[in-house]
Amino acid sequence: MKERRRHALLVATSSYEDPGLRGLWAPLRDATELAEVLGDPAVGAFTVKVLDDPGAQELRREVEDFFADCTVTDTLLLHFACHGLKDEGGKLFLAAADTIRTRLESTAVPAEYVSRLMMRSRAGRAAVLLDCCYAGAFERGLFSRADPEVHVEDSFGALERVAGERGRAVLTASSAVEYAFEGSRVVPSAAAGSTMSAGVSEDRPGPSLFTGALVDGLRTGDADLGGDGVVGLAELAEYIGRRVRTVTPHQNPQLWMFGAHGDLTIAHAARRPDTVTRPVGGAVSEPVPHEQRLAAVAELRTLLHGPDLPRALAALAEIDRLIGDDHADVREAARRARAAVAPRIAHADRDLGAVPPGWHADVPVLGPPVARAASEVSSDCDWLSVRSSTQGFVLSVLPAPQGFHEGRVVIRTATGECSLTVRVEIIEQTDPPVVTLDRSEPPRRSFGARPAGRWTLLGGKVLGALLMAVAAAQSHPRGMWPAMVSVSALLFGTAMVTGLRPTSTGTGRGGLRLPGVLEVVLSVGAVLGLGVHTLVSSDTDAGAAFFVFAAGAVLHLAMNAPSLLTVSPSRGRLFIGTAALLTVSTVVTVGLLGPSADRPVARYDRPRGDILVEGEPVTGTKDTGGTPRYQRTYKNGPLYAAVTGHASQVYGTSFLEDTEDDVLTATRSSQEKGDDIATTIDSAAQEAAFRGLGDRQGAVVALDPRTGAILALVSTPSYDPSRFAGDSPADRTAWEALQKNLNHPLLNRALRQAYPAGSTFKVVTAAAALEYGLYDSIDAKTDSPSPWTLPQTVTEMRNEGEAQCENVSLRQALVESCNTVFAKIGSDLGGKKMVGQAEKFGFNSEQAVPVRASESVYPDGAGPSQNALSAIGQYETSATPLQMAMVAAAVGNDGALMRPYLVQEDGGRPRVLGRPLAKTNADKVQEMMQSVVETGTGAKAAITGVEVGGKTGTAQTAESMYSWFVCYARPDPGSPAAVAVAVVVQDEATSREVVDRDAVAVPIAKRVMEAALTR
Repeated sequence: MKERRRHALLVATSSYEDPGLRGLWAPLRDATELAEVLGDPAVGAFTVKVLDDPGAQELRREVEDFFADCTVTDTLLLHFACHGLKDEGGKLFLAAADTIRTRLESTAVPAEYVSRLMMRSRAGRAAVLLDCCYAGAFERGLFSRADPEVHVEDSFGALERVAGERGRAVLTASSAVEYAFEGSRVVPSAAAGSTMSAGVSEDRPGPSLFTGALVDGLRTGDADLGGDGVVGLAELAEYIGRRVRTVTPHQNPQLWMFGAHGDLTIAHAARRPDTVTRPVGGAVSEPVPHEQRLAAVAELRTLLHGPDLPRALAALAEIDRLIGDDHADVREAARRARAAVAPRIAHADRDLGAVPPGWHADVPVLGPPVARAASEVSSDCDWLSVRSSTQGFVLSVLPAPQGFHEGRVVIRTATGECSLTVRVEIIEQTDPPVVTLDRSEPPRRSFGARPAGRWTLLGGKVLGALLMAVAAAQSHPRGMWPAMVSVSALLFGTAMVTGLRPTSTGTGRGGLRLPGVLEVVLSVGAVLGLGVHTLVSSDTDAGAAFFVFAAGAVLHLAMNAPSLLTVSPSRGRLFIGTAALLTVSTVVTVGLLGPSADRPVARYDRPRGDILVEGEPVTGTKDTGGTPRYQRTYKNGPLYAAVTGHASQVYGTSFLEDTEDDVLTATRSSQEKGDDIATTIDSAAQEAAFRGLGDRQGAVVALDPRTGAILALVSTPSYDPSRFAGDSPADRTAWEALQKNLNHPLLNRALRQAYPAGSTFKVVTAAAALEYGLYDSIDAKTDSPSPWTLPQTVTEMRNEGEAQCENVSLRQALVESCNTVFAKIGSDLGGKKMVGQAEKFGFNSEQAVPVRASESVYPDGAGPSQNALSAIGQYETSATPLQMAMVAAAVGNDGALMRPYLVQEDGGRPRVLGRPLAKTNADKVQEMMQSVVETGTGAKAAITGVEVGGKTGTAQTAESMYSWFVCYARPDPGSPAAVAVAVVVQDEATSREVVDRDAVAVPIAKRVMEAALTR
């Protein structure tokens, strides 16, 4: 067996020839300490080589040799401590000592180069550790150690496609949008690694937080979170993350595993008994302050909503443990985190309509991936089959008696359970009865054999066949009626043949003539079959068409009677009498017992009513000629998809098509089509919002503040509901493509997506300060130091950029978007008053317009520091675009908040939802928002001759940056505002400065306001 070797290459670049690349203190010292612990036979047992300030060519050669000179039994570890740079195309480079920032291709090492060598290496397992920095990010004595523009996972993405059975891993000092830090007076070296602080002066930075924690965890054995004496890379990443975040919450180390089976062993460790660090799911041997446990809950909540299912399940177990915590704040935070990932179904009560056995539908289970983990679905009825699917479960209707059925489906997952009540009407086709008669005796000469009689009978038969054909063709083209067209055509042909060949002597047993028998059997059998079908089916209309068809059959019967009676009087009378009795009794029975003129009809048996915008339909219906008969169509579907939703024969309904389904659907046979509904949408404003968003992810909501009418409702990317309105393979393919689309076009971001509110929430906080009397004047100085220390912490809050915010007035604080001023207002007022003011604007409650909107949240029961952060739109404060439009509308409507609505109500009056602001205070907030547009970040929203007030905002998550703008426009200064708008755009930039500078949401809002003001 080959020897299992372990090699480590440590690259430390501290000095740079390019004056634009600032020198680093930590790399060489970090590499020396790391080499010592990795090379220790009792710990890492690696063969270690250190490269000190290598040039680009030397570094490339060394890295290539490192990955090439190995076997499948080897384990390789490559560690970089240097600057990380990104070119204009987004490509990541690792800097060498002779790197020139304007010549990266020839003087730096591309991350893709390292990725390729790592991919091709024969080594069984390999890991790259990146403790990178970038130039120009020096702030408050801290060296930034990861470029917010650098996406490490993208640079090493090829590993995921080709790693196969070989284990490959990349561990970085931070995520793509965060900083990694070297130590300083602000971040003591002891916090990075207690054993690495020797020789660090007060004016020099200490070791890297990332590498310091790495070395300390391996040297002390604390990184052995599992207590099994072995330190795996996943354990090490978890340990480093916890150590780093205790120093700064702004750095989050990230680990990516590609093709690895199990953890990658980094070192051996003897577990110490006094361990105080604890992994997800581990035990704590020393008490942890409840503030740290609260912070742990927030971190676990992020893991719960992440794509990494194993980590999410581990976080779930830890959340369950913290629900039993002895501190109320921790218990409540854990309960909220647990409830946020519970499985949900959009509609807990679903009517499938009238469907045949074998029909099936996909039902998505909402929530993050962990909400669908370990799913088990069951049903309490024998007419319904259920099975799990990737996004939820599939309902299948089994063969069962016709009629209405109701059952319950229960879905149990790792995070909880939910249920769905299912109703269905099972239908099936009824075949017409078959009539079999004995053959007749040889015929005798009949009336039709004579010339005059022959032409008379022929004319009557042709007339009867034509009546039957016309009746069948004019009736519903489904069920048995198409077959009846064939019957009438056959009777017509038979009549012509027998009329033109009167001397035919073919007879059946008993003397009855075979052509005549065939015509009678076909005509009477058709009437009998249609009559039975009409009585037992809810899909067929027993109107004039049935009786006209029966009249044609009777005429055929009468025209055949003379010949049949002449050939065999006794048998002829019996045959004709039986046929006549069956025909007449069927007609009478259908007339007396058949469906009334006003009876229930199946779904899609009649055209749906239309959804109107400014009196014009944006929907339609087409006759498919099949079953179901009518299919929904949409005019400019992507433009209005967030308003109309979809109505699909297979996948059900959503949004207005769902909430107004009872109005839009014709339920009685007396209805030619469903009723129309008129929306409040302004087509010009809707189109301006849709064009403004373009291909970007985002949403726009525009309201009339005076009434609450929704003038625009747009979510992008959008979709065309017409593409899956039917039940064809093409419809199913279109639906499946939408389900797999990673941009989630089916998500209504305007109503169903709650975003971090960011600085736009400062409008609510300003209103609270005035309403509760904390401040009376918006131009007087406030008691607001800058920086300001968060309550019960040592963390200092600062303001963005060059903002001068110390003791500034409320007006200037909103113009400058001063975090310190509004956070201190939230702290001074306290959580109870802040929650009360937010709820006056509509937070912490669902809105139905009538489409249900997701709840916007201002956290209740948050601690003092969390409440201060919530007051500036951070922590757990989240809002839908509808909610922020309501905030702007209330301010613009002199403090009165009207109930938002999307469907015009005949004879109804707008309803006041509440009054968050007194008029005098609303006037003050209006002045503040006008100043933002006149002298601040909302300048691009200004409209000549119109009073415009607004507030910009920027929100950031681990994945995205969001640009907000909320505003109102008042064309007449003496009247309430005529339009209020909220815009949120997911910005591709990863720098807050870039997002704030571009303010992409502002010009979109301006175009929407201009369009709405032309009404």
